[in-house]
Amino acid sequence: MLLATRLFVVLFALGVAADTTAQTPVRRTHLVEVGVADSLYSEVLGEQRPFWIHLPNGGDLQDGHRYPVIYLLDGSVHLDGLAAIQKYYSHFRLPEMIVVAISNRAHRTRDLTTSSVDTRQGVTVEDSGGAEAFTRFLADELLPAIDRTYPTSGHRTLIGHSYGGLFTIHTLIRHPDLFRNYVAINPSLDWDDQALLHEATSALAEDDFSGKGLYVSLANDIIRFSDTMTVGKVVRDTTDFSLGIRSILAFTEAAENHPENGLRFSWGFYEQDIHGSVPLVSMRDGLVFLYDWWELKHPALYNDPSTPTPEIVGLIRDRTAALTEGMGEPMAMQDDLLTMLGYMALEGDQPEKARAIFELLVEYYPVSADAHSALAEGFEAEGDWERALHHARLAFSLSGSEAHAAQIEALTDPR
Repeated sequence: MLLATRLFVVLFALGVAADTTAQTPVRRTHLVEVGVADSLYSEVLGEQRPFWIHLPNGGDLQDGHRYPVIYLLDGSVHLDGLAAIQKYYSHFRLPEMIVVAISNRAHRTRDLTTSSVDTRQGVTVEDSGGAEAFTRFLADELLPAIDRTYPTSGHRTLIGHSYGGLFTIHTLIRHPDLFRNYVAINPSLDWDDQALLHEATSALAEDDFSGKGLYVSLANDIIRFSDTMTVGKVVRDTTDFSLGIRSILAFTEAAENHPENGLRFSWGFYEQDIHGSVPLVSMRDGLVFLYDWWELKHPALYNDPSTPTPEIVGLIRDRTAALTEGMGEPMAMQDDLLTMLGYMALEGDQPEKARAIFELLVEYYPVSADAHSALAEGFEAEGDWERALHHARLAFSLSGSEAHAAQIEALTDPR
């Protein structure tokens, strides 16, 4: 029987080989490609560390624009999910962001755990407690390298699941200035008899986390050890099975009990998800919560031609103020939106409104040739040829393009 099995395997292998050589190789292309592989040698860790870069717009970055960055732990596992969220939620609910997906395959327990232990849940732990070293790798090596290579802003978000969630909360508590936002997905806060949980509880009561945001998710792992237990009753359970869930619930309670610390905090319990499935929906909900200020407010007023010009100008300034506060650095309403609104007003025979919008466009984007060209059209529509020509010349001085040269010529001889 063994000989027959071996013979079958050999014949099958030969058949595959023969079939492969008999056919013309087919060139396969992916419908969707996510992330470009890269790596960095870490002096801190003494090893080459792989990561993947996922850029918005397929890598077609806007000139002069600086992008927020998401740093994603266990990147090889979660990048495809995060890329899908970005695809469907960017612009409307989320800003365009660069993603740095860090590999944690080789030394995951070492890198992401916050203290050294010998055993966990009865299993020997070979190497642990390297979170501080991994933090130095991020702070001193990876983050600066990314900032040197890509047009990044100072706005960063850290996302981690399980041990990565433990590390995420560790970073918020011990190194809050590294990131502005944090998403901790089903974090392993039971690690080392809840050592970090106790530290975090004190920090939430005593420290200032103004300007920081945190979203925590809790998966329904109750079903692994009980058919009758509920999330409302689990806090009274004393078994080791529920320690992880109870630890997360204790953290969320501590965070909610201290709103005076300035931390923007929310959390969610995912009854339909277990530990392995909860990352996707947690990333979506966490990012939507943390960037709730990004969504355009009152879009109907922008689209309504009867909205008075002063009200439109006020909405645009309010939008710019909200973006600046949310990003933690100056940021204007997006130039493409302003341009679209201005031309909508022009096409609707509202030159005064168009000119007011284009003036804001130039105010926010003073070195944009297209902004000055648009404002030239706004002044032209009002019959102000002198100022129209002034901005057309500024547009040409910035771009040197034939289109802007033609605009100057048309305004010089308007006929």
